[in-house]
Amino acid sequence: EIGAVVASGVEEKELPPAPVQLPPPIENAPSPAIHSEPSASRLLLDSYEAATPEGRLFHILSNQPQPLMALIDAVHDARVLDLLRTLGEEHQSLYRNEQNAALAPYLVSLPARSELLKQMIQKGWGRQWGVYLTCPLSLSELRQYFRTSLLVTMPDGVELFSRFYDPRFFRDFLENCSAAEAEKFFGPATSYFMEDERPEILLQFSKSKTGPEKKGHLLSVLI
Repeated sequence: EIGAVVASGVEEKELPPAPVQLPPPIENAPSPAIHSEPSASRLLLDSYEAATPEGRLFHILSNQPQPLMALIDAVHDARVLDLLRTLGEEHQSLYRNEQNAALAPYLVSLPARSELLKQMIQKGWGRQWGVYLTCPLSLSELRQYFRTSLLVTMPDGVELFSRFYDPRFFRDFLENCSAAEAEKFFGPATSYFMEDERPEILLQFSKSKTGPEKKGHLLSVLI
């Protein structure tokens, strides 16, 4: 027979080959944790937001839960129009007549981390450029709402242009209005932000059923 050997009357069969001993499996070593270093621009931004009043203001306005916009007045500073035209964010005049561009109020969209927002803070904060606000509507829809506030009718029937977007008017009105007046004034907006008489303080007025809820944000140490 194949694989059999006969010796001394004893039949010996060929032994099966010894099993091959495989080496023990090598356990996968855990991947080393990768700690990426923050970029220089990120460190600079964090430092800016933590260490300067302008940075803290930028941080507060950039981190609102609803879209941020601004109502700004071009008549206060010629740089307003330059910023709007060069930095490219969506904006619309509340006036229909483009010939009055340098005198018009503008509604401006300010996406998170907007360079325009940073420039407006650096150049216009404390100079009564306008007010910031949050609103879920589109810029065009909100513009239509604000246009209804541009004209006021005097008791004698004469219509005059209203400068309701002046932050000094906003402060005085929202601090003294009734709940019903505030409801009408806020319209679709949910919050208004503006400088206090002391620009070291950011004032926030939020819409509520009982009237405006006022909150102050300290941007720097008062002297």
